[in-house]
Amino acid sequence: ELSGALGDHPVALRVNGAEVARGDGRCILGNPLAALTWLVNTLREEGWGLQEGDVVASGTMTGLVPVSPGATVVAEFESFGRVRLDWPLA
Repeated sequence: ELSGALGDHPVALRVNGAEVARGDGRCILGNPLAALTWLVNTLREEGWGLQEGDVVASGTMTGLVPVSPGATVVAEFESFGRVRLDWPLA
């Protein structure tokens, strides 16, 4: 089941190769789909809704960490893969 997989899925966040944070989908209202459900229901109550092409950021699984220009940030999502950001100096 997708909802369970997202809630239980771990992620490690590395800055310049050093692990700085770790978490899982439970950090986002217990499950990222719970956060999305809350958003959709709240928007509907206010007479709004999501539109095709909207992008939703459900929250952070690792919290916020300081990053400086020149850093390389990698988020490793166990079996989902990894995302890398190389932040230029200027």
